[in-house]
This record gives sequence, structure tokens and C-alpha cells, in this order.
Amino acid sequence: MGNLQAHDPAGHAVPNRRKSPDSGVPITSKCAQEFFSIADLAVRWRVSRSAVYVYLRGYPVLDFAPAPGRRGHKLVSAEVVRQIERERMRVMR
Repeated sequence: MGNLQAHDPAGHAVPNRRKSPDSGVPITSKCAQEFFSIADLAVRWRVSRSAVYVYLRGYPVLDFAPAPGRRGHKLVSAEVVRQIERERMRVMR
């Protein structure tokens, strides 16, 4: 058999990723990473990037902007992500 690889709508090859049976979130090495970008968190939490900013309000975020108020790459530590996920977890009854 040949190498079967998934493709996105534009025809680009997409790496095969196993999915967690309970959540559908891809199981990758990103689960063990130390920092997450805003886009990573949007995919992880299945929300828009603007919703991620709302969830992060009041938490420390590492900002690589060249000056205050300018656009820059923002990173969130895994510890903060775990804390937010723990606080936002709902109990199923």
C-alpha cells in the first residue's frame, strides 16, 4: 500500500494525527509544550481567537511586541493554561 495522507481543501498535505477518543483533540507533542500561542489555544479550546483573549484577561501573558500597544507574538505558559482549564471545567451531572 502507498503512503496515505490527508489533504486540506486547497490540496496541501496534512500530517496524520491520532485523536483523543473522548475529546477529538489531536494527540501531539504539543500537549507537553511549555508555551501556547493564541491560535494554539483557540484550536485547543475550540473557540475564536478573540474568545481566547477574553479567557486570558487577568492572567500573565508573554508579549513579544516591539513596543507597548503594538502587535506582537503572544505566548501563554502551560501552567496558566492548566489553571484556566481547571477553573473553567464543568462538572457533568
